[in-house]
Amino acid sequence: MAKDRITAQQGEFFYRHAGPDQSAPAVVHIHGFGISGSYLLPTAALLTDEFDTYVPDLPGFGRTPGPARPMSIIELGDAVIRFLDSVGLEKATLVGNSMGCPVIGRAAERHPDRVERAILVSPAG
Repeated sequence: MAKDRITAQQGEFFYRHAGPDQSAPAVVHIHGFGISGSYLLPTAALLTDEFDTYVPDLPGFGRTPGPARPMSIIELGDAVIRFLDSVGLEKATLVGNSMGCPVIGRAAERHPDRVERAILVSPAG
């Protein structure tokens, strides 16, 4: 997967991206607490033949800088939507693991028109 950085409205995101082309359905993988998206790469790699696949590091995790204080789940959910905006995705399927699940839940609650599907694996919180 290609590694990229993009600047969103409130900061920079580090992410990995691969897929057949941007006309394919988009899937965005959201990682859990205390880690980065790197552990989601094996799963994401299996989907790249059919899906436009993104694996960002949330703000304050992995290679994405964050604010001086930890962000709330609501703020992280809004950050997911800013990520979608920054890479030009109107809507995406969100796949979350652990803390990524409540982050997706908040993103879907606050921005239901932006979430095609939510896939929640081993939810925490």
